[in-house]
Amino acid sequence: KIWQQPSQSEMKNGGSYGCVDGYSLLIEMNNKSKYKFSSYVCPDFHVSKDTTFQNVVNFKQKVGELIDKIN
Repeated sequence: KIWQQPSQSEMKNGGSYGCVDGYSLLIEMNNKSKYKFSSYVCPDFHVSKDTTFQNVVNFKQKVGELIDKIN
């Protein structure tokens, strides 16, 4: 699902979602046939405004859980 998510810069109103103090989530993925780089500014703050942010936050949480299991 994350492969199909647009980066914030690709979203129709992506430039209108910002924040003064927060973080940027950067996602870089690749396999043998494709590459994707996406970035999102303060995705936690915007989850109620666009489902793309909710999907990205869910992805971030799942990656965090996987890292916790490894450690």
